[in-house]
Amino acid sequence: MLAVIILSVAVPALVGVGYQALRKWYPHRIADVRGIALQTVIIIVVLLAIAGAVAGVLITRGGEAA
Repeated sequence: MLAVIILSVAVPALVGVGYQALRKWYPHRIADVRGIALQTVIIIVVLLAIAGAVAGVLITRGGEAA
């Protein structure tokens, strides 16, 4: 779970760094980079919510199986 939290922080940070680099080197080619970064963040948040729900169910059901 710690790896998921680290990735959820690291991936948007890397996207932000990539955006800044693209803006510096290719100012005319970054029209939709912010949109792609936003979509990436939304997808990560949704996947984290799903993973949290699955983990909650596994923890709840794990006590019943043992």
